[in-house]
Amino acid sequence: MNSVAGLCCLSATDDAQAFRLTNALMRHPGYRHREVFGRGQGRDIGFPLACQLGWILDRLMEKYHPKLSVHLNKTLAMMNCPKGMFSGRNVGFMTLKWFLTLFASVVPPPVSLHIYDLFVADGHVAALRAAMLSIADVESQWLATPVGDTKVLQPKLWHHKADPDGCPSEDLRDTWTRDPWALVTAIRASPPSVEEFEALRSEYAQLQAMKKTAS
Repeated sequence: MNSVAGLCCLSATDDAQAFRLTNALMRHPGYRHREVFGRGQGRDIGFPLACQLGWILDRLMEKYHPKLSVHLNKTLAMMNCPKGMFSGRNVGFMTLKWFLTLFASVVPPPVSLHIYDLFVADGHVAALRAAMLSIADVESQWLATPVGDTKVLQPKLWHHKADPDGCPSEDLRDTWTRDPWALVTAIRASPPSVEEFEALRSEYAQLQAMKKTAS
């Protein structure tokens, strides 16, 4: 929450406006970002909105990047993790890094502010589009990485170039250093459409309702 509040402070003209922005993003029906932070009960891991977005992101990757989806799931299987790089028990690998902070924890403020601007304009579909842009950017790199290599679980390597030893450097990948308007255009051109997002969100809600009924 602090990262989101920080983005609001950077974009606001004064503290009062920053507070109003933060409050709106957390509580307004069009955002309800506070649901990302929800606590779990019993076997529920919590983070309800993050889990929803992660599930949607897995479905999008299966559709638009099927080879990468299979490749990453093989690595997860070798680690005795369930399928789905971004959802369920795996939500902590990448999903929380992206959606909990609106990317502020993985890219510098000048870049995360562009994602924040799109989020304010379009809602969580903008965050999903930024994630899909990142997935498309690293696809060839991860497909060339042997199955079982845990580098795919290093959040920084999804956005930063690797050094000669294969470790993340301080240099951002070219996708994130392009002209700001080009970056915004690339994010907005990435899937999903609003219609696809709403359809997947409805499907997720139905699955959750079925689970509750079954239990």
